[in-house]
Order: sequence, then C-alpha cells, then structure tokens
Amino acid sequence: MQHIRASNLGRAFIADAGFRLTSNPDTVRAPDFAVVEQDQQGSLENLKGFPAIAPNFVVEVLSPSNTGVEINAKVADYLAAGTDLIWVVDPEIRTVTTYHQGGRAQFLGVDDEIDGGDVLPGFRCPIAEFFR
Repeated sequence: MQHIRASNLGRAFIADAGFRLTSNPDTVRAPDFAVVEQDQQGSLENLKGFPAIAPNFVVEVLSPSNTGVEINAKVADYLAAGTDLIWVVDPEIRTVTTYHQGGRAQFLGVDDEIDGGDVLPGFRCPIAEFFR
C-alpha cells in the first residue's frame, strides 16, 4: 500500500471491493487486495454496484477452506478479464505464486525476492517479509 501511494500508481482496494469481470452471466470477484491504475480510475466514478473493470494487480491470500480448483478459477477469470499481475499468497507453506498476462507463472519461497515488474515498478521485497 505504501509503495502504491508513494509512487502514485493508482487506487488500492481491500477485501470487500468487488469487480464485475464478465457480464451475461455476471462474474464478480472480490480479491483480498487490488490496484486499479490511474488511467482506469474514470471507470470507478459515480458507480452503483460493482465496476465492470479488471484490476491491474490482484492479491489473493489462501485460507484453509480454499481449494485448488477455486483458486485456479479465480486466476483464470482475472487473466481473461485483463488483470496484468496476480499474486496468490499461501501463508501455510509460506509461498507466493505469481501469474502474468501471457501465461507466465512463477513459484516463490521464503528465500526468494518478489518484484512488481511493469505493474508495480520499483517494488521489491523478500518473500520472508510477507510472513513476519
């Protein structure tokens, strides 16, 4: 959150914000954390209901009740809607799996460092810091 604010990268949303990724039928997802870049924020003004917009960056934190099928469906929905970067954080095994447009995925453990790439330029952090 600090990096997003300091870098003026966009608007951040936590847990209860939903995004309508598809219509007819509607698919609404509410990520644990999301960022909508500055140039897309006009789509968020004067809205009633869920904005029909894909966040540029999403974080999903796994809970014991999450299934692999459920998480894979969420990741697929976000990517299909145009989300550029997704981090799936697993606190139980202390890992982060990143998913990028174009199909690239990366599995990172506590000894690794994560970066925000083109979506969160300048962001770098040891994975171990996520689990302190």
